[in-house]
Amino acid sequence: MDTSYLYSNLLWLNNFTSFVRVALAVKLPLLTFAFYIYIINHWIYLMRIALTHHQIILASTNNNNNHNNNERTCIFLWTLELRMTERHNEKGEGTKQRVTVKLADNLYI
Repeated sequence: MDTSYLYSNLLWLNNFTSFVRVALAVKLPLLTFAFYIYIINHWIYLMRIALTHHQIILASTNNNNNHNNNERTCIFLWTLELRMTERHNEKGEGTKQRVTVKLADNLYI
């Protein structure tokens, strides 16, 4: 029985498994890190949407209840600059309110 063929196959298998072990040792942490970065970015995106929605509700309730202007809310991650402006339409029928929303850092409303 010729054992050189079997030995060369075993040698190839040993080299392949060592290559797979090295590749997994290097690639797996990189893939895990990339996955965590993706999850964190997605969470930040969802928090921006949540903060935007929360700030619009907060500003509208503050405006409707005539709170003191000195009571201000500051959110240091992402906050909104909200400007409530009243404008008359061309026919003169009542007023319309327009909200200008802009994402910015460290703004007070």
